[in-house]
Amino acid sequence: CVCVCVCVCVCVVRFEKGQSRLGKFLPGMGKLLTSCSTLPLLIPIYHKGMHDVLPEEPGDPRLPAKPISIFPRGGRQIDIYIGEPIDITDLCSAAAGTTTTMTSGQKDWESDSKEDLRVWLAISKRVQNAMSKLEKEAWQDLD
Repeated sequence: CVCVCVCVCVCVVRFEKGQSRLGKFLPGMGKLLTSCSTLPLLIPIYHKGMHDVLPEEPGDPRLPAKPISIFPRGGRQIDIYIGEPIDITDLCSAAAGTTTTMTSGQKDWESDSKEDLRVWLAISKRVQNAMSKLEKEAWQDLD
């Protein structure tokens, strides 16, 4: 049995040459992945061209973007890049080794441990590196 976990990265799209189009990856992704009962299969997927299908209003890049229309524009091309599976076995093992004492009212997945946070950040960083590699591949002809 394989557990597949879909992590959606909310990204800031920038079109300036030489800048990353990916937003910052947060530790919540690592937290979600370490809370899975079985080790998930992580496959990075990057798409390019969605801004032509569902364009967004310009605005503050720190806030969620608003689509110009809820109706997609037809006749546009979206390129999808699928990367190699990401192995986080070592990091999940490290997370399993750090047992934290739960305070009353805490759920199983809640933790105040700095070690847990370090592991979650390391997982998010590994996923971000894989996504950055796909991003580079997707935009290599244009940059």
